[in-house]
Amino acid sequence: MVFIRTKNIKGHQYAYLVKNIWNEDSKKVQQVTIKYLGNVSKLKIEHIPKEYESNPYVKEFLDTYYNKGKEDGKFDDSIKEKVFKYLSVHDIESLIEIYEDYVKYHQLDTFYDKIMIPILHEIGDLWQSGKLDVVTEHICSNAVLSLIKIINEKTLKLRKTHLAKKVLICTPQGELHIIGCSMIESLLLKKGYIVYNASPSAPSDSIISYLRSKDIDLLIISFTLMEHKRMVKKMVKEIRDGIKIPIIIGGRGVSSLANDSELSGISDIHPLEKPVGEIVQIVNKII
Repeated sequence: MVFIRTKNIKGHQYAYLVKNIWNEDSKKVQQVTIKYLGNVSKLKIEHIPKEYESNPYVKEFLDTYYNKGKEDGKFDDSIKEKVFKYLSVHDIESLIEIYEDYVKYHQLDTFYDKIMIPILHEIGDLWQSGKLDVVTEHICSNAVLSLIKIINEKTLKLRKTHLAKKVLICTPQGELHIIGCSMIESLLLKKGYIVYNASPSAPSDSIISYLRSKDIDLLIISFTLMEHKRMVKKMVKEIRDGIKIPIIIGGRGVSSLANDSELSGISDIHPLEKPVGEIVQIVNKII
C-alpha cells in the first residue's frame, strides 16, 4: 500500500510518499519512505514519481488538498462538524473511523491540534454561553476520553520504539480537567516513553512520593482554570524543595504564569496557543 503521509513540524506540514511492506523477520507491517515531498503547501503532481501518480491514495490526497481547490481549513472544518456530531451522541465507532482515515495522511499530533482541541474549545464556549446543556457537554468530554483510550491501545500494540525514560503527568489539587493530560500521554506513548498519568487532582506530597518511588525523569503539570494558579505554584515549590527533576507546565491556565519570577528555572511553560505536538519535541530535548 502506497500513500502520502504528513508530519507537522513547528506549525508546517511536510509530505512523504510512503509504502507499507511486510517484514518477514518481525512478522509486522513496516512503513518505508519512498520520497520526501517537501512542504504540503507547495506540493504538486510533478513531485510524485511517475509510477505512483495514478495511485488511488495519492490521487485522493492531491484531490482533497489541491485539485478540488479545498484549503486545509475548509477540509478540517468539514471533519470537525462530523466529529462534533459523533461526540455529542457518544458514537465511538464513527469517531474511530474518522481518526483512522485522518491519520493515513497526518500525524497524531495534527489530529489533536487541528481537529480535537478546536472542537473542545468550541464545546466549552457553547456551554459557557448556555447554548449547550451540561449533559451534552459531559457526553462529549467522555467520548473524547474514550476515543483517546482506544487510540492509546492501538498505539501500544503497534509501536516499535521503546524508551527507558519515564514521564509523570499530573494536575494540581482541585483541577479536574484531564483531556489535555490524556492527549500528552497519547503522544508520548507513541514516541515510546513510559508514561504515568496521575490526573486529575493530585496533592504534592503524593506526587513527590511517586516521583521518588518510580525514579521519574520528567514531570508535566497541566492546568486549565486560572483559579488553580496558586496551587500550581505551591505544588512546584514543594516538589522542587523535595526532589530535583525537570518540570514542564502546560494547559489553558498557563497564560496566568507568564513572567512569574517564582517559576524561574522551570524547564518549559507551554501556553495553549502552541501546538500540543511541540511538547514531545521539548520532552525529547530535556530527557
